[in-house]
Amino acid sequence: MRLKVTTTAVTYCLLGFAGTASFLLPDHLALQGVSARPTPPPSTIHVTGTVRDFKSSNPDFNVTPVGGNGHYAGNVALDLDAQGRPVFTGAGYKVSSEWRDNTGQNIAPEMFKIANGYQPQYCSGVHLDGTMLLKTGASIDAFNSLAGAYGGANKGLPTQVSTNLTTPAAMTIQATCVIDGDVLVGPGGNPAADIVNAGTITGAKGTLDATVPMPTVTAPTDAVVGANLGAAWYQNNAVVTINSNKHFNSLRISTGAIVNIVGHITILVETTLLTETTGSIVVPAGSSLDIYVKGSASIKTACQWSNPTNTRMYLLGVTSSLIETNSSFCGSIVAPNSALIMKTDAALWGSYVGKSLQAETGAWIHVDQAGSGLSGCNPPAPACVNASDTAGAKGVASTGGIGSASSFATWFMDVPGTNLSGQHTIDLTLNGSGVYEYLDDNFHPFDGQGFGNQGNSHNQYLTYGIHNNFTYHSCTGQFFEFQGDDDAWLFIDGKLAMDLGGVVPGVKQNVPIDRLGLVDGTKYNLDFFYAQRQGSLAVFRMRTNLLLQSSIQVTAVSAPFD
Repeated sequence: MRLKVTTTAVTYCLLGFAGTASFLLPDHLALQGVSARPTPPPSTIHVTGTVRDFKSSNPDFNVTPVGGNGHYAGNVALDLDAQGRPVFTGAGYKVSSEWRDNTGQNIAPEMFKIANGYQPQYCSGVHLDGTMLLKTGASIDAFNSLAGAYGGANKGLPTQVSTNLTTPAAMTIQATCVIDGDVLVGPGGNPAADIVNAGTITGAKGTLDATVPMPTVTAPTDAVVGANLGAAWYQNNAVVTINSNKHFNSLRISTGAIVNIVGHITILVETTLLTETTGSIVVPAGSSLDIYVKGSASIKTACQWSNPTNTRMYLLGVTSSLIETNSSFCGSIVAPNSALIMKTDAALWGSYVGKSLQAETGAWIHVDQAGSGLSGCNPPAPACVNASDTAGAKGVASTGGIGSASSFATWFMDVPGTNLSGQHTIDLTLNGSGVYEYLDDNFHPFDGQGFGNQGNSHNQYLTYGIHNNFTYHSCTGQFFEFQGDDDAWLFIDGKLAMDLGGVVPGVKQNVPIDRLGLVDGTKYNLDFFYAQRQGSLAVFRMRTNLLLQSSIQVTAVSAPFD
């Protein structure tokens, strides 16, 4: 544990308490040879979340799932949507036996996959769901932007290129093309037939252990990006600053215009994005850009963006997008339903995850191994992770009693007439083992409020959302554990880490933080979603050694996400 002691405040840098302790003195005390006393962690963490109350007649509440009460998994997507809420997939199942880690604790099925090496490395290569064609001289390699500019020793680093396809000629690599790294086809494929190679592959040709899922990408809503501002055309050397989220029908940047991004900005483009004739977007260090394009993009300029890790473009349409001849894009591109075509001598500085790829003569992809910020982009799990897990088993297919995607979408946002919301704070108390606990077998945070108790002794039909952050420290035993009577999902850094769905699941699930492939010393968001959907039991037992800190401000109940 490392504490930074000052005369006015204490900052806790370690959120799990399994490590050793060292302390820094204020300069004026150190000079006088005064020893500082360790400042103990707080005895209580106050966690405030949003309760949303529902009528007992709601189709998702007061319900018994197909397959009966119990634990269900697989009904929410692996990533939060653009508004920070879970997404219903309907692809779930009843858990007939639990997945367990090497200590015998229950873990989510997704945690079992990660522990055993299955982790889509979107940040370290090119991953496709379809075909790849590299024409004469087109190449793929990697560099690390944290190590400086591309070149010298920071050039030609090995990477990974894969497709989920298992068909002959799924990948075609023409003469004089070079891939520095491994080239993999889908599970069970035949690399000798599926990879037609007349160029050079410096690594191995092989097969994936498991299919790499394409990211689920959802366009941000007007609540996030605002009303549609129509067509925007910046031209004639105009200098434009964008310091808030924007929503355009189309966006065109041309003839020397410069768009400067200030802050962490999301832009939604309904139709087309076009940069041309030296028009550019600049995303400096300390800022970031997530741009969603529902149609297609055409990049006809050289990028001026300082770092590929702070820019992400999501192509939501089915029409191919282009990086034109002698043009470049600095950032990561996700195109789950369409192709990326790179024209002669075009360049992509970042990662690409998409349906298919065609790189024409002389085109280059320089994968940035510093990371892309994309969902699923994590370093490998640390050496302290023991992957000797026990696989669970799937039972009957079922939605876990959730009616539809549209009904589930109301669980964690304010919808007049459907729910009523308010704030509720729980206190996690530090026990003698350095673990914060909130153990309540009668969790009734909204009695007599909202729609009232609806004939029950308590108000039972509700959801509860908590949004906090913590700092990860590798191999210190950080964990999050929960047991409740109805659904609970935990997302860390926007990715599913706990999958405890269903009515009266009756099991406890643990999240060993080291399995998530996080970066040591980095702060991450933690989003916890809970539901009470039946009129009797109300267990809510949360344990963690993370020093959770609020990542939101309390807002009006009319806000779509708080």
